[in-house]
Amino acid sequence: MQPLENMEQSMTAQVFTAHLALIATDIQAWADLLAEDAVVEFPYAAALDSPERLEGKLAIYNYMKNAIAQMQNLTFTNIRQYQASNPDVLFAEVHGEATMTATGRHYHKTM
Repeated sequence: MQPLENMEQSMTAQVFTAHLALIATDIQAWADLLAEDAVVEFPYAAALDSPERLEGKLAIYNYMKNAIAQMQNLTFTNIRQYQASNPDVLFAEVHGEATMTATGRHYHKTM
C-alpha cells in the first residue's frame, strides 16, 4: 500500500482530513459524526494510564472532550494516508503535538 501523494484525494481521505481538523477545534461536532456503537482504540494509552478502548459515542465524546481540554495548540503533522482496496477504508499515520495546559510540558506522539 502506497501513501496518497497527490491532491486528488478520495472522499474517504477528505473526510479523514476534516476529522483531524474537528478534533482540534470542535470536539462536539467531531463526536456528532460518530455512530452510536463507535469504537476507538488507543494502543499506546496504557503507558499514560488511560483506557486502551472506548466503546460507544457517549463514552468516546466524554473521554475526548476532557483529553482535548488538557491540550493547547493541538496540531497534526506528517500525515500519511493509505487508501485500502475498499474505497470506504483508509489507514493513516499522523504525528500529534500539543502543550499540556496543567504542566506546560510538550506532548508529541506518532500514531
